[in-house]
Amino acid sequence: MAGMICVEIGLLLGLYRYVIEKYDRTSRLDWREKWMDLLGAGCILAGGVIGLGMKRWDMTGQLACGILAAYLLIGSVTDLQTYEVYDFLPVVTAAAGAGLLWLSGDWRPKGSLLVYFFIQIVLFRRMYGKADVYAFLVCALFESRFVDGLITYLWHMALTFLLLAAVQAGKGNIDRRGNLKRPVALMPYIAVTVWCFL
Repeated sequence: MAGMICVEIGLLLGLYRYVIEKYDRTSRLDWREKWMDLLGAGCILAGGVIGLGMKRWDMTGQLACGILAAYLLIGSVTDLQTYEVYDFLPVVTAAAGAGLLWLSGDWRPKGSLLVYFFIQIVLFRRMYGKADVYAFLVCALFESRFVDGLITYLWHMALTFLLLAAVQAGKGNIDRRGNLKRPVALMPYIAVTVWCFL
């Protein structure tokens, strides 16, 4: 199963790259070896984690998690390079993921997702970028497969910002007030921490 998920993630990454190169003539993305190596390693790592480690997900659910992994990988690379993430990525991921999760039979949208959506759009959108709001919402969609409540979604946010703080403190990128001296991409931190809650 892990191999199948790696192939799925790799195909999605290739499709995303094709769409970006074809339709965004002003793209500033660098597809040289360093970034392709990062995507390839992420594909293998994510496929292994999902296929071998996430046994409580059935096959359909694991394939849905592959869609999430592809989105988080390409989103992280674009965020690291340009501090932007394409708006079509979370839409495609949410729609395809919800469809596969629905097919798995034991997932129903939870009311807490609507509350979390409202909180993210109204409150947290002012704290960080629109793409990061969408990423947290897409992750919550997948996290809701096993939980019903805001606690898990908020824990994911808390762990993301704790990891961000630890890494940036180690790099000396936090001033005396606790703010970042230089902006950093948040998507990679969201991508790493979500797997603790799936």
